[in-house]
Amino acid sequence: MESKMADVNSMIAIYNELNDKPREAAEYAFAIAITYKDQKQHEDAEKYGRLCIKQLDECTLETLEQCAPIHLSIEGVIIPEIFHQDVVRNRLNLQ
Repeated sequence: MESKMADVNSMIAIYNELNDKPREAAEYAFAIAITYKDQKQHEDAEKYGRLCIKQLDECTLETLEQCAPIHLSIEGVIIPEIFHQDVVRNRLNLQ
């Protein structure tokens, strides 16, 4: 569990540096949210899931190419092949 916390902390540090890159920040927020979900830390998972959606709202996601992830995975979390707000809501059970 300690190494997973280190992974989360390193992902959060990177996420915090991506203010000018909403697409990449969204992928990190998603990876953080999934990691927290796996650790049963549901409030933190929801927080980062909503941050992910907020970041994606800043992006143009009208074509399949625009919905393709930048990263295939982050710290072992697979980023969906088609990455947009509805996929995030579905994976994290957000309304």
